[in-house]
Amino acid sequence: MIRLKGFKLVFLLFGLLAIAGAVTWAGFALRDQWTERERDRQRLALQQQQILQAQAQQRQAILQNYGTQVETALSAGSDGELPSEQFGLIQALTLQTLNRLDGEGRGEIIRFLYRKRLIGYCPEAESEENPNCEEGYIPPVLPLVGADLRRAALRAVPLSGVDLRGTDLRGADLRNAQLQHAQMKRANLSGADLSNANLQQANLEAAYLRVARLNYAIFGCVGCTGAILTDADLQEAQLTAANLGGATLEGTNFQGAVLVEAELAGADLTRANFSDADLSGASLSAFSQRPGSCSDFDRWIYHLASVEQTDFSNANLSEADLVGLRATEGAIDGAITAGANLTDAKTGPGPSWDDC
Repeated sequence: MIRLKGFKLVFLLFGLLAIAGAVTWAGFALRDQWTERERDRQRLALQQQQILQAQAQQRQAILQNYGTQVETALSAGSDGELPSEQFGLIQALTLQTLNRLDGEGRGEIIRFLYRKRLIGYCPEAESEENPNCEEGYIPPVLPLVGADLRRAALRAVPLSGVDLRGTDLRGADLRNAQLQHAQMKRANLSGADLSNANLQQANLEAAYLRVARLNYAIFGCVGCTGAILTDADLQEAQLTAANLGGATLEGTNFQGAVLVEAELAGADLTRANFSDADLSGASLSAFSQRPGSCSDFDRWIYHLASVEQTDFSNANLSEADLVGLRATEGAIDGAITAGANLTDAKTGPGPSWDDC
C-alpha cells in the first residue's frame, strides 16, 4: 500500500508538471500569436501609409501638369478674350483630369478654376458687405456639364452661377458652399452634404438628392423667388430647418424626408410627395393681417404654400404652422396634425378671402 501511495504521488506530481508545462506553452503560443498579429497590423498600416503617399504624389503630379497646361492656354488670350480653340482645350482637359483624381483632387481643380476666374468668380465673395456675390459678380465661363465630381471636397467654395448640369456630385462635401443661380438640372447629389449651403434661385430641376444632407440649407426666402426643384428626388433627405420659402417644388419627391422646422411658406407644393415625411414644426404659411376689415383683400399680408394634389399621407405635420392655408379638398387627409395651427385654414375650391 505504501508503494502504491508513493506511485500515486509521483503520478500526481508529473500530472501537475505536465499541466504547468501546457499552460506555459499555451502562454508562449498566445504571446507569439499576439506578436504576429501586431506585426501584421504594423505592416498593414505601413502599406496603407505608402499607398496614401503614392496617391498624394500622383495627385500632385496630375494637378501640376493640369495647371501648367491651363496657364499655357490662358496665355494665348489677349485683352481678357480667350480663343475658342483654347477654351475648348481647357474644357476637355478639365473633364479628363477630373476623371483621374480622387475627391480631394477634384476639389483642388474647382478651386483652381475659381482662382483663375473661369467659374463662378466673385471678387467680393469673402467680403462682409457682399457675402452672396449679388453685386460685382462675373458670370462663369467654363461649363462643367457632366463632370465627375464624386466626393469632391468643395466646402465653402464660391460657385455662384456655375454650370453643373448632369454633374455627378455623389457624396460631395458642399457644406457652406455658395451656389446661388447655379445650374444643376439633373445633377446627381445623392449622399452629398449641402448643410448650410446657399442655393437661392439655383436650378435643381429633376436633380437626384436622395439621402442628401441639406440641414439649414437656403433655397429661398418668404416673399422672394426661390430655387427650382421641379420633379427633383429628395427621398429620405435631411432638411431640418432648411429654408424653402418661395421655392418651386412642383412634383418634388420628399417621401420619408426630414423637414423638421423647415420653412415652406410661399412654396409651390403642387403634386409634391410628402408621404411618410417629418414636417413637425414646419411652416407652410406666413400669414398676417394689417389693421382693418377682414374682407378687404389689400389688408392681407400672406405667403402661403400652394397645396394642390399634394400627397401628405402618413406625414407628420404636428406643431406645423398652417395658418390661413388654402388647400384642395382632402389635401392633408391622412397626415398627423396634432398641435398644428390651422387657424383660418380652408380646404376646398377657394380661396375665399371673405371667410376669415
